[in-house]
Amino acid sequence: MNKLTALRRSFSTVPPRRHLFLVLAQDHPGEAGLHRRLAVRQDHLENATSSFHHGQLKMGGALLDSHDNGRMIGSVLVVEADTLQGAKEQVEKDVYVQGNVWKSWEIIPYKGALGIK
Repeated sequence: MNKLTALRRSFSTVPPRRHLFLVLAQDHPGEAGLHRRLAVRQDHLENATSSFHHGQLKMGGALLDSHDNGRMIGSVLVVEADTLQGAKEQVEKDVYVQGNVWKSWEIIPYKGALGIK
């Protein structure tokens, strides 16, 4: 890249490329964990809907123990952020973290091939 091209890029108004991250979250086990989930679920869904409309959340849903039983045991999300730290900050603001629903979570860099890109 020549100096002129580099200079033009440094003044570019194009925002930096954002990245996708897969979040796998496990709930606290047992009835107490499920009770905490259900107590804050509506707030979680409202916040998730807002994040989806603002482009920060690309998709999300509940992990189930089985399709037959349908008991929610965790969550899966795809979030968009500039950095892994930014994704971590998004997750830590979630009402499921604040409400002690999720026992643990893992954030993994993700590159969509079909659907979410």
